[in-house]
Order: sequence, then structure tokens, then C-alpha cells
Amino acid sequence: MAAPAVYEDNFGFWHIGGKEEQAFFRYVQSQSTQKSCCRCKRRVRLMAHKTMCASCVTALECGAPASMDEYRTPGRRKQPVRKRARPAPLEQSLDLGDDNLTLPVKHEVDRESPGAAL
Repeated sequence: MAAPAVYEDNFGFWHIGGKEEQAFFRYVQSQSTQKSCCRCKRRVRLMAHKTMCASCVTALECGAPASMDEYRTPGRRKQPVRKRARPAPLEQSLDLGDDNLTLPVKHEVDRESPGAAL
């Protein structure tokens, strides 16, 4: 039976296979407090002597820039991250040739191909 994999901000993914590993995992969690990672600025649970989360440490080991600011284009203002809005159903009037008779028509938006209307 495979050991369960869990993620933790100090060391990344763990495969806990025994009582000793479980005890050490609990110890690490008990010593961790909420703080901001000095690279990505996310709120994570880190031990007192650590300053970066496991994701950022792994990225640095793979050659990523030391600062997330290096990903931004020079001279460009930092833009706030926006959530993508769900597309609203499209509405238009269906003209039946009679000046007094127009019907609203709704088109469902195809969720599999964004921007396409049925």
C-alpha cells in the first residue's frame, strides 16, 4: 500500500509511511506559524527560521528568478488580479417584419468553446 501524499509549506510534498514520519510531520506543523513568503508574498505556514515556501524554493532550484518582480515587464504598472466574469447569455431582438412584434431571443453560451454562441 502506497504512503499517503500530503503537502506542507515548509518541505512540499510528503509521503508519510510510518509512525516516525507522522510524528515529525506533526512536529513541523506545530512549529509553523502564518507568515508571508518573502518571494511570492502568499500567506503560508512556515517554521520560524524559514522565509520561503516550498513552492518558491523548488522554483529557485529549477532556475526561476529570485524575485517575482522579475517576471513583470519593466515600466509596466502592477495590475490587480481580476476574476474572470462568467459570460452572460446574449440577448437580441428577433424582428418578424411587423413593426409591433419583436420578440427577445436568448442564446445560450457554449461553455466548451468560449465566446461561441448557439
